[in-house]
Amino acid sequence: MPVALCAIRLEGHTLLAHVESGPLISAAAVNSANVLFALADDSDQSNVRRGENAGRILKHVAVVRSWTQVGTIDRGGTFSKDVKISAENANQRNLRIIAIVQETAGGRILGVSSTRLAN
Repeated sequence: MPVALCAIRLEGHTLLAHVESGPLISAAAVNSANVLFALADDSDQSNVRRGENAGRILKHVAVVRSWTQVGTIDRGGTFSKDVKISAENANQRNLRIIAIVQETAGGRILGVSSTRLAN
């Protein structure tokens, strides 16, 4: 199912975006779906002080900093909403924004859209 992210901007530590999805098709035998919104640092690193990796720098990708349910879609319905999410814990110069539509009952992913915050 199509999912779109648009009108994305940062105001202070708050990310403002608009998310839309196409209809939840009744032929897919899905009664409802959750619309989820994730903010992730595109990359990050850890300086390890103890243990078997002590003294190493570990590099990470797509580190999720925020995971929020912003709504639901019922069978045959569409979704359109302006979203405000705190971006306080994310690296705002390296931010990945992800919208996910996930089947409520079984957890199957029905649609995804992802973009990076324009600097």
